[in-house]
Amino acid sequence: MKQPGSKSSIRRPEEKPRPWSKIQKELYNLLDPNAELQAHCSVHRMESQYGSKDLPRFFITLGYGDSQEVIFDYPKDFPEVAEKNFYPYESGSFSKYWQYSPGHFTKSFASTIREYVDTSKDELLTLDLKDDNLGLINIFKCADRRLGRRSKDKLAALILTSDVKNKELCIKILNKRFKK
Repeated sequence: MKQPGSKSSIRRPEEKPRPWSKIQKELYNLLDPNAELQAHCSVHRMESQYGSKDLPRFFITLGYGDSQEVIFDYPKDFPEVAEKNFYPYESGSFSKYWQYSPGHFTKSFASTIREYVDTSKDELLTLDLKDDNLGLINIFKCADRRLGRRSKDKLAALILTSDVKNKELCIKILNKRFKK
């Protein structure tokens, strides 16, 4: 029988949430629920005879339940980028998982999303982050509740007339969000 005050009965403080969870929550607070967009981050452990490595996966899904589909998947959908940057990750804290080699990426997914979340409503429509090499910001803009129905036409025109990455995904998200 355990005695009160013994190590096994001492309640440990809850661990702090990982930085991704905080950023994800803030991002979800900005996204329109009608868009049914979700951003996911996971780390897969790769074991080999030469050692082990934690490999990140960042993906975005559209829809819920049986109709859910992965519309953005890094590194799977970006083999040319992943090939150049597949093993630059440091072990240790979660925030280091998303650091890329300076030759290709200068910012991580988390810091790109953080910068997006911190962008004011007035600057949102014209926001273009030079470090967003995979077009994440365009995807999030299309699901952002700060850009309402009045901004929808401007955003759609901007996407269709410019050289925007993930153009088809953006249109798909806008159509889902505004039920076209």
